[in-house]
Amino acid sequence: MPGTFFGVMRLSKTALVLFAFGVLGLCLTTAHSYSYVMDDALITLRYSENLATTGHAIWNRADMHHPAMGYTSTAWMAINSLTALFTRDKDTLVHFSKVYAFIAALGLLALATRWMIRLGYAIGPGLALTFLFFWNPVVGLHINSGMETILFMSLVFSFAYLVMNRANYFAILVVGFLCYLTRPEGGLLLATYWLWDVVGTRNVRRSAAGAAMLAGLLALYHAAVWAYYGDPLPLPFYIKQAMGPLFKPAAVKDTGVFLVSCALPYLAAVVMGQRFDWSRLELVVVVQAQLVVFFLTVEPFMNVVYRYQMPVLALLFLTLIAVRPRRPASKLLAALLVLVVAAQWVFNLGVTDMYARKTGRAAENLKVIGRALHERNDYRAWMAYGDAGFVCYYSDFNTVDLNGLNTSEIAKGSLSVEAALKNPDIRLLLANAEFKLDDPVVPRWPHDTAGLAYVGSVPVSRDSRRVSVVQFYSRDNFVRAEELARIDTAPDYDPSWFEGLYYWGRNLIKNR
Repeated sequence: MPGTFFGVMRLSKTALVLFAFGVLGLCLTTAHSYSYVMDDALITLRYSENLATTGHAIWNRADMHHPAMGYTSTAWMAINSLTALFTRDKDTLVHFSKVYAFIAALGLLALATRWMIRLGYAIGPGLALTFLFFWNPVVGLHINSGMETILFMSLVFSFAYLVMNRANYFAILVVGFLCYLTRPEGGLLLATYWLWDVVGTRNVRRSAAGAAMLAGLLALYHAAVWAYYGDPLPLPFYIKQAMGPLFKPAAVKDTGVFLVSCALPYLAAVVMGQRFDWSRLELVVVVQAQLVVFFLTVEPFMNVVYRYQMPVLALLFLTLIAVRPRRPASKLLAALLVLVVAAQWVFNLGVTDMYARKTGRAAENLKVIGRALHERNDYRAWMAYGDAGFVCYYSDFNTVDLNGLNTSEIAKGSLSVEAALKNPDIRLLLANAEFKLDDPVVPRWPHDTAGLAYVGSVPVSRDSRRVSVVQFYSRDNFVRAEELARIDTAPDYDPSWFEGLYYWGRNLIKNR
């Protein structure tokens, strides 16, 4: 007798093959870039750890009475706090953040597989679509990032799936609200769907009930945030990005790279799709366009390997499944499409390889610095630092975040960085610097900054052209040069075959 698959789908040979093939792809791409972790993920994990151990979602233990909301994703912060209920080991928290992202990707795979079986996909076309998405090295990189990217992408896919299949109206609103709790731009999905339904169905009574439910959920959430943190803006909403007019060069470039290196086969295959009721997909297409335009309004500093565009990729995947693309009539066209997919896969394999090698190496060295500082931490002194992830997470120092993400006074402009550094409790300033290999490592921060004297630099990463260091500035000999000499980092150059292409593209863009 046939059983069920995740409780939602009858077992069949095709279903098992497609799901197993997708799991294999996720495992291989995740293993390929497992050393990668994004620095910002450690900011959220620090809040998660403090929530589990103190009952307060705070950045510093000293912030108990004046907390700042320095994380973007409430849902992701809460999920990761579950790990901290059972362990205080910081590496375990990082590893489990990857596990949660992998589970979210498995959920998306199960839903996509179930849908392909319902639509009557044969093994061949199903394997092709599964490879296109779940074997993409970029997906593996973002599973490993420790960020909420994969969870948000999976929720957006689920939201659009429910909309397209005309599921229960209130269930769709609840999933949309979860999208909002995961990333603020999830509110775009909620608002667009509600307005679309009002105009399309003219069901005033249901729309009013939906609006009341949403208003209640949003009011409860924001009242809780306001009561605890006060005015949270602009902290959780992309403080590292500069809001501005549409079509900023950096945003246009990132979007263009995403379209060429990830989205092109989806767009081409949709054209070859079979007949489909496009009225069901209209809202999905509108949401895709909204998300693309939204990202054009910001100049992203942290858009690592198109992580802001990943929900768009998920929606393109959903659209492609729905239209059921046919085999191209022309063998030349089929060969061209295969060539494009292969070229993209190799390109993205190189991109993720470079990030995993270089960023993974830097992450290990920053952990060494953080653990060394943890031994020096007397829990009374404060540290000032810009990149607030790894070193702050592993050192447990009370930290003034010079970017303003976790220090509301700096974010809102009521406290300048210069004024903050005059605080005598700040005994240590850390600053990142990058030099050409042949250049001497010299202090970059002014020597006379609020009595903080340059102590020395610790290398964290290098490639064939540059070396990155963390520079230490100490007050009253809080940290001495001989202590830095004992911090044993290993920024050995591990060459990547993609590096030459990376520098060629970087110079090409710069020259233009």
